Amino acid sequence: MRPVSRVSEVEANIRLLSSYLAAERRTEVDFAKALIQRGICFVVAQLRDGPFFAPSRFVGYAANSRRAHQQNRWKHGGETNQALIDLTGSRPKHNQRLEREYQAFCAKLGVCPRPAGSFGVVRQFWDLR
Repeated sequence: MRPVSRVSEVEANIRLLSSYLAAERRTEVDFAKALIQRGICFVVAQLRDGPFFAPSRFVGYAANSRRAHQQNRWKHGGETNQALIDLTGSRPKHNQRLEREYQAFCAKLGVCPRPAGSFGVVRQFWDLR
């Protein structure tokens, strides 16, 4: 899979991931919740229902989907993060306000996010709102 190179590709992935949360199929709902629960770097977008936190490892690959993501043996957050850095012109940053919004988003979904990433890495965000 190739990394994203246009904002429209990121937006399409965000819409798709959001649709999984509203899907009737439990596999899609569970997939989306698990990605959000385990994520460390997030693209924050404003959707109709409020802020949406999309893991960079999912939205950073062009034309991604549940199936494509699960079959991508080579997916790597470093690759998607670099694509998003190139696209936005900035690195993701830790932000206490966004962390609180993320925690509230997870509570609304009924998931408990992990406290930090590997080796204690804190969550980081690109706020596209």
